[in-house]
Amino acid sequence: MKKKRMDIMQKMITRLIMLFQVCAIFSMLEASNTKKIKNYLSEYKTLSISDELAKSIDFGFSATTGTTDTLNVNGRFRTYFKFEGLHQEMFKILIDANVFLTKSDNVKNNEEYRIDIDFEQTFDNTWLGYGNLAWFRNTFKNYNAIYSNNIGIGYKVLNNDRHSLTFKFGLGYNKEIYTNDLDEKTYISLNQYIAYNNKMTDTSQFYAKIGLVENTEDLSNDYEIFNIFGLTFSMSDNLTFSIEEEIYFDALNPQGEDVLDTKTIAKIGYRF
Repeated sequence: MKKKRMDIMQKMITRLIMLFQVCAIFSMLEASNTKKIKNYLSEYKTLSISDELAKSIDFGFSATTGTTDTLNVNGRFRTYFKFEGLHQEMFKILIDANVFLTKSDNVKNNEEYRIDIDFEQTFDNTWLGYGNLAWFRNTFKNYNAIYSNNIGIGYKVLNNDRHSLTFKFGLGYNKEIYTNDLDEKTYISLNQYIAYNNKMTDTSQFYAKIGLVENTEDLSNDYEIFNIFGLTFSMSDNLTFSIEEEIYFDALNPQGEDVLDTKTIAKIGYRF
């Protein structure tokens, strides 16, 4: 089991290194051709990528391998609020709804829904508290519904105009309802996350998130690992193009087997 976990982490790290190399190329281009880039961009209205997002709609395609080998249509809606919270520090709310659909010969062969509501209260320049309410459904993986309530703390290792690196640690209460004859399961999870953002240029950003969720009743055998990383490019004031990869490993799914799923997503986003 430990060897499998190491193999999954090695795969994630390898892909992250490849994307970091792409980021380095963009950074070098920016440093060596600053005047050319600024002159080029000055002819267009560019969108500065930041956390000032109000609403966005994304539409694209996803190639999924693992449990099912399919080409999915992907739709996503996000809305973001921030206002003054405790002790005049920032309080943030993010609502994120994500859908993946696939049909083959007019028959659905994969269907996945996710809804996340995230809360974040900043305490100072480094510490924060967070909460999350989540719902997930994929009947093709035998998940009729997964409900999660999570809470924890975070620490910002880096937080400047260009880079941000945050570690989060917390607990979750989870309820899983299956489509097969298995009894529903409830458990407390130990959650650990690392999130990194790199604003490479005024119109491009690299992002990555790695997470480990472990059942506190069986830490070594019942756990999930996920890795999300990608690149976003601004094409105008409102339009963005993103390419993203998700790697998800479930050590104990409803079928009782290890599952490794990979999604490669290309999408166009509209911000308003």
